[in-house]
Amino acid sequence: MSARSAAICGLLLLVATSAGAHRLDEYLQATTISVEKGRVQAEVRLVPGVAVFPIVFAGNGPAIESNRTDIAGIFIPDLIKVDLSTRPVRVAGSGAAHPVNPDDAGFSRLSVFGGDVLQSAIQDPLGNGGLIPGGWPNGRRFGDDVVDIAVSALISDLRGPLVIRVADGVDGVSANDSGYNKVFPYGGTPHNGRNHTHP
Repeated sequence: MSARSAAICGLLLLVATSAGAHRLDEYLQATTISVEKGRVQAEVRLVPGVAVFPIVFAGNGPAIESNRTDIAGIFIPDLIKVDLSTRPVRVAGSGAAHPVNPDDAGFSRLSVFGGDVLQSAIQDPLGNGGLIPGGWPNGRRFGDDVVDIAVSALISDLRGPLVIRVADGVDGVSANDSGYNKVFPYGGTPHNGRNHTHP
């Protein structure tokens, strides 16, 4: 086995290891990436958890199940590249109204579905003049509510004319219980594991 093959296998094992997640109320994402001479193919599979499934596939605004070219336009670029032609992204702090460490003006944990967009100089994937998500799926920032963003994309019709359905709070989480740093290392101060309770 060559060193390159060993490195690729090691990377795949790291990615494939199980991680703790709230499997009952979130999406499970699996991505298969096939690399062949002259071609890279990515297949994304999203499996809704128990609490999310009825919201996406039944009741008020079920997901469209065929010809989802809009979903490829949203999720596939995240796997291939992050658009670096934009101005810097807005970052989360300790909330919009925090007196010392507020979120940047215009930051939304719902990314594009909360109006947090950036102007791209190199792409226009949704045919809207080059406006792309300010957060996930154009890279991921601390504070991005990935579950609400993914469910919003699935229950909306972005193929035009736009039909936007925002799934704000679909996972029962609408805020972090501590603030984020707006400079490196960005992650908030860790909680004391011995005496911390969630609000």
